[in-house]
Amino acid sequence: MSAFSSITPFRFSLLTEVTRLRVGSLALALCVSATACKKDEPKNDVTPATSAIPSATGSAGPSANACEAGGGEVADAVTKKFIPRKSGNYCVDPTGETRTYGERGKFSMDEVCTTAFDGECEVYKSYQLKRLTTFRYVDAAGKGSTVEVKLSEFSSPEGAYGMFTKRVVAEQDPAQPKFPRAVEVEGAGAIGSGVSYLWKGAYLAELTYLNEEETPDAFTKSADVILPVIMKDTAKLLPEPKKLPTAALALPNDKRLPNGLQFFPKGITLFGASPTGIGYFKSAEKRYRVVAIAATDAKAAFKTLQAKAGAVAVKDVGEEAVVVVLQEAPGRPKCEYVFGRKGAQILGVGDEDLVLDAKAPADQQAPLKLTKDEKIAFVRDALK
Repeated sequence: MSAFSSITPFRFSLLTEVTRLRVGSLALALCVSATACKKDEPKNDVTPATSAIPSATGSAGPSANACEAGGGEVADAVTKKFIPRKSGNYCVDPTGETRTYGERGKFSMDEVCTTAFDGECEVYKSYQLKRLTTFRYVDAAGKGSTVEVKLSEFSSPEGAYGMFTKRVVAEQDPAQPKFPRAVEVEGAGAIGSGVSYLWKGAYLAELTYLNEEETPDAFTKSADVILPVIMKDTAKLLPEPKKLPTAALALPNDKRLPNGLQFFPKGITLFGASPTGIGYFKSAEKRYRVVAIAATDAKAAFKTLQAKAGAVAVKDVGEEAVVVVLQEAPGRPKCEYVFGRKGAQILGVGDEDLVLDAKAPADQQAPLKLTKDEKIAFVRDALK
């Protein structure tokens, strides 16, 4: 975050918590090109992008009658139709500033990197960000509450959904109590501590609730009330599609943790270069990941798995199957996966890296993992 010197101790601790919820970049994440990384090396985290966006208003604060005339309007012809002027007891700040970056924007994409995303521009670019609009909502009661909004447009719904899942998951364990909770909206939604995320079509909306006068409990309650309302109203206006990408839809729902899904539209992961969905699952004490790969040429994509060092073929699972041991990074646990292919469908199941300790004895880790036979049975049943 920037300009911390003017923030109260409570606000500082809150912003720190918001940042902590977003920190981390999963080792499976898409690789940014080497040239781009050298130019603007992204950190191994994704900090709240709203932190670098200048204040969306030029006034000292919202007045008690800010919403009397129906609220303000987003001063951007491209996204104006997707933004509700009023939502719940909030309205677009009539004295606020709308900032647009990138395609058909007032500011360039280079300025996104220098003023909007504070060092994480390349992360968004890797998901093909093409436009950003920022503005804010204010409380009609004039109590000082605001909701800062970042509306990012990507080149494809897959890119937008991929960035949504990166925001939600990062390196967090979806089983942890403070993991962002799911919100029922058109598309996909999640809410954390004072922040929320909405995906639909080629858009990702990130909302941050602000009020420096509220106690921590009051702050949390207020954010939990207004953020879902704005998300739902906005989702109704955003264009289609609201259907998830193929690799995400291929993941089973049974025993998958809420919002426990990360999607990579393109690029290199441990599992290859094709669009990939990764689900986080829990069954009793056992944790595991399920991987779905949506490849244009499934046979060729499966050969990349068979070519992994130490891969062993498995019989009677789909049309072909293999056991591979993968490691996200040096020092991380080695995880056993079983992958199978049937026609164009590739599905795999493996150990949950987040709950394993690379230094722990195998017998201590066994209760947290599916056995090899359980993994084989899982993939066999999924491909029937």
